[in-house]
Amino acid sequence: MFIVPKNVQNRLAKLPAELRITRYESHQNCDEIFVEIPKPTVQPCPHCGSEHTVIKDQGRMRTVRHLSYGGQGLLITFHHRRYVCRDCRRSFQEPVYWILDRTRITVSLYLDICRELQTTSSIKDIALRNAVTPAIVNHVLEEIPFGPPSFLPSTLCIDEFSGSAGYWDKVNYRWVVTDYHCNLADGDNGCVIDVLPSPNKDFLLEYFYAFNPMERKNVRFFCCDMRSGFLTLAKTVFPGVTICIDPFHVVKLLSDNVTSIRRALQREYRISGDDTTYKLLRGSARLLTTSEYNQGVYWSGKRIEENKERLDSVLALSDELSDAYQAYQQMIHIVHMSSYQQQRLFLGDWLGTFSGSPYESVKHCANTVRHNKSYILNAFHYGKSNAVCEGLNNKIKILKKCGYGAHKFENFRKRILLACDPYKQVVENYTVFAEKATTEKEAMS
Repeated sequence: MFIVPKNVQNRLAKLPAELRITRYESHQNCDEIFVEIPKPTVQPCPHCGSEHTVIKDQGRMRTVRHLSYGGQGLLITFHHRRYVCRDCRRSFQEPVYWILDRTRITVSLYLDICRELQTTSSIKDIALRNAVTPAIVNHVLEEIPFGPPSFLPSTLCIDEFSGSAGYWDKVNYRWVVTDYHCNLADGDNGCVIDVLPSPNKDFLLEYFYAFNPMERKNVRFFCCDMRSGFLTLAKTVFPGVTICIDPFHVVKLLSDNVTSIRRALQREYRISGDDTTYKLLRGSARLLTTSEYNQGVYWSGKRIEENKERLDSVLALSDELSDAYQAYQQMIHIVHMSSYQQQRLFLGDWLGTFSGSPYESVKHCANTVRHNKSYILNAFHYGKSNAVCEGLNNKIKILKKCGYGAHKFENFRKRILLACDPYKQVVENYTVFAEKATTEKEAMS
C-alpha cells in the first residue's frame, strides 16, 4: 500500500507545511479535512506585546472554506486556541495567517476568487465554480482595496457609458441611481485608471480638484468626445492642456445623420404604401454607412456592381440623403490621410462645401465640426485618440450584461478596474504542464 508523505499531502491540498492532517470525511456536497495546528513555543500578546501568555481555555473547533476541486467544496476544521496575557489580562485568539481576516475562507480561496473576478464572469458563476455562496464572492469584492489614483497620466482619456448602478449621497442622505457613468483611462499605456459614478460637470470638477495643482499640470493631452461638459472641464481644471477630439466621434456624428435621414424616408414610403422603395431603403442600411474603400473590400466582382446600382438608386430618392452621404464619405477620406497638412487643408475645404448646405441636418453637422475644428486638428497632429475608453466600454458592457446590471456602484467599479486594468494583481499558477511546455520549447530551440 502506497502512503502519501505528509508534505505531499499538504502540497496537494494547498495547505501550509506545518499543519498535520488527522482525518478526512466525505459529505454529500463537500469534503472535510481535520487538521492540527502545532503549538507555538512563544505566543506574544497582540495588545501589549508581552510574551507571558498562557492558554486560557479549551478553545473551540473552527471550520473554514478552502479551495474546491471537481465541483466539490472543501472544508478545513481545526482547533482554535484561546490565550490570555498575564500582564495586561486581555484575551485573544491564536492568529492563523492562512485564513483571511474577518472571514471564514482561506487565503488561497480568496486569491482564486480574486483571479476569477478579473474575468467577465458573473458573481453567480464564480460562486458555483468555487463552491461558495454569491454573498461570499461579494464580500471578497468589497474587501479588495481600490482607492482613487495617486497621479494623473500625461494623456487623459475620458468617456461616458450607460449604467444603472447607484451610490449613497452623503450630502442629501439618499440613494442616487444614475443612467450614465464615466471612465478615465491612460491613453499612453492603454489602461483604465478610475471609474466615476456620474459624468456631471460639477461632480467631475470636485473629483479633479482633489488632486494638487502639480499633478493636474502633468496632464498634457485631454482626449474626449464633443460633449460640452468635458470641454469646459478641460479648460477649467487643466490649464494649458491640449484638447483632442477623437475623429471617431466626428465620423459617428455624420454616420448617425445619414441613418436618421434614411429612417425618415423609410417612414414616409411605409405610410404611403410603397413597399418596394421601403424595402430598398431598409436593405441599404449597411451599404450607406460603409466607407467606399471597405465597399470594395467586402464585396467584389458582380456583387459590387449590384451594390453600386442599389446605392445610386437610393441616393436618387433624396438630395438631402445624397448630400449627407457625400459629407460622410469625404470625412472618412480626410481621417485616413497620412499627412497632417493634407488633413488640415481638406478639412477646410470640407467645411466650406457643407457649411452652406441647403439642408439643415447637414449644415448642423458641419457647424458642429467647425466649432470643434481646432480640437479635431489637434488629434490629427499629435495622433491622440479616445480609442482606449471606447475599447474599454465594450468590456464594461459585457460585465454589465453578464451580471444582469449592477446595484451598488462601488462593486461595479471594482469589477471594471479588476477586469480592465493591466496593473491588477496577477498570480501565476505553477503547473507541471507549463514547466513541460517550457522545457520542450528550450529543447526545440
